[in-house]
Amino acid sequence: MMQRNQTIIHLVRHGDVYNPKWLRYGRLPGIHLSGEGRLQAHELCHYFLKRKITHIYSSPLERTQQTATILGLAFPYVDITLDARLLESKTAAKFEGKVRDLAFYYPLKSSSDAETAEDVTLRFTHFTEEKIAQHNGQEIVAVSHGDPISLAVSHYLYHADSITRGVYPGYASVYSLVFLGLELKEVWYHEDDVVSTTDSPPRVVTTDPFHAKVES
Repeated sequence: MMQRNQTIIHLVRHGDVYNPKWLRYGRLPGIHLSGEGRLQAHELCHYFLKRKITHIYSSPLERTQQTATILGLAFPYVDITLDARLLESKTAAKFEGKVRDLAFYYPLKSSSDAETAEDVTLRFTHFTEEKIAQHNGQEIVAVSHGDPISLAVSHYLYHADSITRGVYPGYASVYSLVFLGLELKEVWYHEDDVVSTTDSPPRVVTTDPFHAKVES
């Protein structure tokens, strides 16, 4: 049962994308959900029907907007708001649009054409803390991308400034961050027919749904 003043932010990764050339697409325009991705988003609607969602936020990129719009079908009276802090990581031009066999790394220093992992984490946590204040005691959805979500989860669970092994989300998956005030109390993970909770180190995923506590 949801406690009074408990805020839940459901971090949703967009569905599968149409990417036949296997490019590192990053923030490239025109990258849309595949047929499988649209199906995944519709399946996620069923998962959220049992939740009392009051607002949906989305990265402005096409694939996240498409995912958010499909999720919105379950909540026709809920607004969808675009927020640039949910954008995919800004990668250097030498990576974006290139085939994925080129090894990717975050730069040590931010520049006009690239963000550091710390930059991404900072903007994402600013979003999270702002929405906790705005939607205290409510449940909201934030549709974003794999890297920003995994960096945020790594930050909140492990106080890490890089992506922690084992936390990267699948397509159309959900990390649900449960806050009491600004204190993280629980983390839930949902992907397809798998529902689990993340626990404090050393365990990343348990098989006991919705009952693992995040210890301080």
